[in-house]
Amino acid sequence: LILSLHDFADTPEPAILQAALGRALRFHPAIFKLATRTDRPAQLDRLLVFFRENSGPLPLAAMGMGKLGLQSRRELLRLGSALNYAALGAANAPGQPTLRNLRHLRAAYIL
Repeated sequence: LILSLHDFADTPEPAILQAALGRALRFHPAIFKLATRTDRPAQLDRLLVFFRENSGPLPLAAMGMGKLGLQSRRELLRLGSALNYAALGAANAPGQPTLRNLRHLRAAYIL
């Protein structure tokens, strides 16, 4: 069971993200997924801080969409995001990497 929150306009404030995670936990998901807008550094920072503060027993999958989408995916991959999505052709969301890009990013973090 993957429960997710998508916000195509913004990255919500920490209290909203925390409340969504709390609601999701009641259903015992295998993964909690966040996909939020990351056009501005403050949006990306909120997503990264939430991920860092809530990584634990419940796997988190997080990704940004927008101008800083690729940067968000690179950083969240490095931090251990449980899922990473790639486009086989044209991207489905701004900042979504191609499969080739994602393989390159993954190879950069394999020790």
